[in-house]
Amino acid sequence: MRIEKTVITVIFLSLLFVGCSTNNNNSEAPEIVSVSPAQDETEVPVTTDITVTFNESMDVESCQTRFALYQGEYHQMPAQMNGMHGQFHWSDDRTQMIFSPDSMLMDSSMYSIMLQEGIRMHHHGGGNSMMGPHMDDYGDTVEDGIITRFTTAE
Repeated sequence: MRIEKTVITVIFLSLLFVGCSTNNNNSEAPEIVSVSPAQDETEVPVTTDITVTFNESMDVESCQTRFALYQGEYHQMPAQMNGMHGQFHWSDDRTQMIFSPDSMLMDSSMYSIMLQEGIRMHHHGGGNSMMGPHMDDYGDTVEDGIITRFTTAE
């Protein structure tokens, strides 16, 4: 009788701990919903901000350190992400990152927006990372993320 109570107690505690687990390995990686200006957009105002919209609340630091805006046409990620200087702004729910360059963009110039892989969701300490397939359709997929380009107006 005492052994049965011990077994029942062990089973009960095991079920209790398994049921209370906060580990969520089935979560999907975050995805980009849109990038503005869009891939190959032309006649973009020189005062434009860069906006990246995600489907999940994002980890601010991982996004900002893996983002860069460069003047020119790039096809590979640079060794260090040190593009144009500017300010980041976020929507309250952390699904939209807005980058405002410190100076106006140049007339009739091509710019490259770069987002490295490894951008993380906000909840659970930064959680899942954005991987290549979730970045498709918003620029050229490269080994370390995406690059999308636009051209400013005259």
